[in-house]
Amino acid sequence: MNTKDASLKTYRPETWLIDMAPGFNLRRLGEIELGRLVLLGNSRDGRTAAGLGIRADALSRAGDLTEGIVRLGPAGVRFERHELDQNVMAVSVDFVLEPDLASAAVRRIEAGDLIISPANGAVGVLVTGPWQGLGLLDIGSAVTRPFADSSARSPPLSLAWQLVHREARRRILFTHSPDERPGEYRGAAPPRYTGEQADEDD
Repeated sequence: MNTKDASLKTYRPETWLIDMAPGFNLRRLGEIELGRLVLLGNSRDGRTAAGLGIRADALSRAGDLTEGIVRLGPAGVRFERHELDQNVMAVSVDFVLEPDLASAAVRRIEAGDLIISPANGAVGVLVTGPWQGLGLLDIGSAVTRPFADSSARSPPLSLAWQLVHREARRRILFTHSPDERPGEYRGAAPPRYTGEQADEDD
């Protein structure tokens, strides 16, 4: 066997010979539970680089469901549509979303901020995606939906947050800090769902 042939054939035992934590597993998106971590390559539009994502679905105002992933990154937090039969790299690690309570403030809200709304009790992470305006990734269900900012009298609290390993809390997987500059509260633009089509840039 020449070197060229050897590079195409890889020995893959059923159990890994070298332990690694967390482990990775190539799986179809439809086989991954909502709220689980995945590794993503660069986005097709080139706006975001490879990194972590959270398996999530998007719910339109009309109740239509779009399967996909919320991509986490320094360029923003956004929902991307992915087909259920598309292969992604599942990350086998249990994680916890930790809010930084000391960072709570009423400030200009942006995609990626963890918000708590005194008006309706909503708790979630703001994302961009297939809506006009912002969406809200619900912490309890891992489903995103258009964010209706009806809190002019009682604007939401915005907090910094991080994803950490459940068993080893010092292992930080992702961190987001909201804009710390003081300023007048600016809510999201009124979301106007423009139809059934979600972002194609997944």
